[in-house]
Amino acid sequence: VVSAKGLSESVNAQTERMFGYSPKGLLGRPVEMLLAERYRPNHPGLRTEFFASSVSRPMGAGHDLYALRKDGSEFPVEIGLNPIETEQGTMVLAALIDISDRRQTEERIHSVNTMLERMNRIATAGELSSSIAHEIKQPLAAVTAHANAGLRWLTKETPDIDEALAALRAIVKDGQRVGEVIESVRAMYKKTNQERVPVDLDNLVQSILGLMRAELSKQQIVVQTELTKPLPLVIG
Repeated sequence: VVSAKGLSESVNAQTERMFGYSPKGLLGRPVEMLLAERYRPNHPGLRTEFFASSVSRPMGAGHDLYALRKDGSEFPVEIGLNPIETEQGTMVLAALIDISDRRQTEERIHSVNTMLERMNRIATAGELSSSIAHEIKQPLAAVTAHANAGLRWLTKETPDIDEALAALRAIVKDGQRVGEVIESVRAMYKKTNQERVPVDLDNLVQSILGLMRAELSKQQIVVQTELTKPLPLVIG
């Protein structure tokens, strides 16, 4: 029970045990000593507002509250405030609940949910694996084709260096595409946070169409693009 001046007028034994104080160790002392230090500067003003229009309500509704034990350790609490009339005038009955166990349960649930989400992502990766393998095979097949073409240009009676160089550039391009597919899949499903970088959407569209080239051809689909140039980079 707290007076309008913020002094503890009555404290039950459970509260004393909760905060680690000896019997009657809290009587007559400021109630702010039970709050985490970051709440203390604003509490007197909030207390004045409560006594000005006393209605039963939770303290700090919508916010996480932490109390402070005698040994300096903090713990999460819920506090209910109820005005009561006494011979000494209006006071507030503060009911404190230690919700440490609830918070630990919530954290465990959050951890399990995070694990389940990751497992679901891994399962999705399994479903996508055949499609990804198909998209990797396409540029790998192109690498082989360009390599054979380059060998033919170089082994001619009169080697065609320009055509051989063009074949080598195509090999590099398709090899990079394979690497991009592999790295994007790894980044999607590894546990660590993904890096956020500036992305050129036009290049992204062209890259995706390149990866889908074989499938589009197989399905006899023609894709026409009309891209805005230059387009501002976005973070992705």
